[in-house]
Amino acid sequence: MDTEYQVIDNFMPEDSFNLLSSIIMSQTFPWFFIPKINNRDDISKDLINRYFEHNFVTYDAIIKSYVQSVHFDVVTPFLDLLGITEMYRVKSNLFTSTDTLFQYAFHCDQTFKHKGAILYLNDCDGYTVFPDGTKIESIANRCLLFDSSKPHASTTCTNAKARFNINVNYS
Repeated sequence: MDTEYQVIDNFMPEDSFNLLSSIIMSQTFPWFFIPKINNRDDISKDLINRYFEHNFVTYDAIIKSYVQSVHFDVVTPFLDLLGITEMYRVKSNLFTSTDTLFQYAFHCDQTFKHKGAILYLNDCDGYTVFPDGTKIESIANRCLLFDSSKPHASTTCTNAKARFNINVNYS
């Protein structure tokens, strides 16, 4: 990428996006509770410092291999559009709404240089923010492409029941 980041609206064909988002945001999609967003967040914010995730592809240190979820086929239409050579992690995030918008601490997804993509699944007042103050709003079917080894932060939302996205780390 030539710039720090790239934002692409209507990233996926509408029918593919609608199917993907309806599955992930359904009542039957499996989510897993994560009690802390990242190690940089203030421990005093415990009531806010939580979210749910579903890992489609993740590295398992015990078996020293990447593990793929049985739900992986759900995200392949999105992944096919990214031109991925190697996947490091693919996950979906569910940030529950809060009474006031809360920004989590800045973090880097990995320590090595790599590409990151965030596909926003619903419209809400949450966003992704960079240290310079640039905010990328959560708009359904918007894709943010950036170097996710560089600092960025996520937020909750206040005007929807939850904020949903898919986060990919790849080369």
